[in-house]
Amino acid sequence: MKRLDSIIIVFVLAMLAFWGAANFTAMKVLSERSGKEYMVEINRISQALSDPGALVDEDGKSVAEYDLSPYHYVKELSYLNANASQVEIDAFYSGSDIRTGMNYLVKPLFNDREIIGYVRYEYGTSSLAAYSYVFIIINTLFAVVCIGITLFLFYVRSKILLPFRDVQELPFELSKGRLKKGIKENKSRFFGRFVWGLDMLRESIVTQKNKELALEKDKKTMILSISHGIKTPLSAIMLYSKALSDNLYEDEEKRKAAAVSIGENARQIESLVGEIVHSQTEDLIDIEVSDDEFYLMDLIDALKVAYLEKMQLIQTEFVINHFSNILLRGDLQRLLDVFENLIENAIKYGDGKKVTLNFHKEDNCLLIAVENTGIAISPNESTHIFESFWRGSNAHDKPGNGLGLYICKHIMKRMNGDIFIRNICGGMCFVVVIPIA
Repeated sequence: MKRLDSIIIVFVLAMLAFWGAANFTAMKVLSERSGKEYMVEINRISQALSDPGALVDEDGKSVAEYDLSPYHYVKELSYLNANASQVEIDAFYSGSDIRTGMNYLVKPLFNDREIIGYVRYEYGTSSLAAYSYVFIIINTLFAVVCIGITLFLFYVRSKILLPFRDVQELPFELSKGRLKKGIKENKSRFFGRFVWGLDMLRESIVTQKNKELALEKDKKTMILSISHGIKTPLSAIMLYSKALSDNLYEDEEKRKAAAVSIGENARQIESLVGEIVHSQTEDLIDIEVSDDEFYLMDLIDALKVAYLEKMQLIQTEFVINHFSNILLRGDLQRLLDVFENLIENAIKYGDGKKVTLNFHKEDNCLLIAVENTGIAISPNESTHIFESFWRGSNAHDKPGNGLGLYICKHIMKRMNGDIFIRNICGGMCFVVVIPIA
């Protein structure tokens, strides 16, 4: 900021120096030329009138009618014959009858070195006063431009650079985890919303960090509690299994009772493990979904941008069948996440030949089916496909964590929609149900 202040000061001083130098130079040039231009014209006219070919009549009518249009300073000529009386000559030289504001010069007119008369030249001067209006206009324009540029620089300084200086350290502070220092509200039209957004981001990070710490504490507490709860049924299972292996129960009924107890304790452990899994996945589905309206074409255009070129590169046919551009309700960005997950799965688990999008209306909802060619999963596995951390038998050599479809199911439920799997011949089909607005 100090550098900008220095630049503004230097600019103002440079403009003032330039203004002073320009005015000084102009005044000097004009003052040097002042009083000389009209003499050039007078000498030219005098030379023309003294030319042997020029005819000057006795009353000087030809002199008075001399063409002065080519001349800028000389405005009028008057003639007095050399035979005039001394009184007339004195009056002629006094210039009592010339126009107000005009200057004059009297020169004798010769013919063969003999004075035949006198010519009075009336002229206007080229003094600085004659150019005063030009100076005023130029200096006014120059002052307006200089003041405008200076005000603009100060405006940029106060409205853009100063607010930016206040927030330039915040991203660095956030990256280092120093989240306590906030920034004051700024009503600048350029950075007001940006500053507000940065402070909201800081507060959101602080809130999220506190929430994560609380969740981590709760999870550890619950896991310790559940782990302690597992010990009792696990000890019972170990005791019953050891007794059975050592044939401590001679009575068949006691052996059956031990087997039943083992099963009951195993189910208790299974229930506790389920609680652990649920506690570890419940924060994964804490996804905000907005209730907006959008056209189907917006969704399709986004999918085309994301996958048309990619499908061509991997030589997979990508077919989008006919659809009507209807208005839908939901979160467009979250819906894009769902379809990107389904299409990526179709590429990953299909045979790479074809992926198709089909459209169908049903009960004020739009059903979009994502189909791919390849080997379908078994009906037994399809009942578990939307469970967290579950992966089918065809996924043993594919990367993944078994959460994609689980999250998709949650997103669609939050949008009052649904997603399910449908059996088709020679491939797999996932159907997304979206409410129509």
